[in-house]
Amino acid sequence: MNATYWTTKGKESFMEEDYVTSKQYFRFAIEADPDNGEAYAFLAASYGKLMESGGIMEKLKYLPQFEKTISTALRLDPESTVARRVNAFRLMRTPKEFGGNPKKAVCEFLFCIEKGIQDSDIYYGLGLTYIQLKEYSKAKEALEKGIDLIPQHALIKKELEFVNGRMDNVHN
Repeated sequence: MNATYWTTKGKESFMEEDYVTSKQYFRFAIEADPDNGEAYAFLAASYGKLMESGGIMEKLKYLPQFEKTISTALRLDPESTVARRVNAFRLMRTPKEFGGNPKKAVCEFLFCIEKGIQDSDIYYGLGLTYIQLKEYSKAKEALEKGIDLIPQHALIKKELEFVNGRMDNVHN
């Protein structure tokens, strides 16, 4: 089997939220083609989802692999919107003491948007990042764009309520 086959299988498993299996398929793709930036980007996304859904032990287990994999993906294909998206969430969610950087995360989210990615989760991440930076009007704008894409997105609605409350407090 070639890298394209394994990458396709990995994406299918990823979309089915079977991150353990997708991780294995992306590893097979990388074995078949060690310069496959897309496979590295999706492997990093799989690690990220495994860390998100797991406890502290999973986070500790997957973090070094995640960091190495996303770095490799960005080195191999710096124009990859998948890699830049994963990196944006990494920069946004990681504490500053451990390499997080909300300002760089904003740049990564905006890169994806400028490349034509219209996804509510991108706008959600951008909104959360602007909240971290206390740039509430920009957060509101980003979150509203996310709601335009998926009006029932509960997490975006919750953050939009928070931002509106913050903005009301500033104006009163």
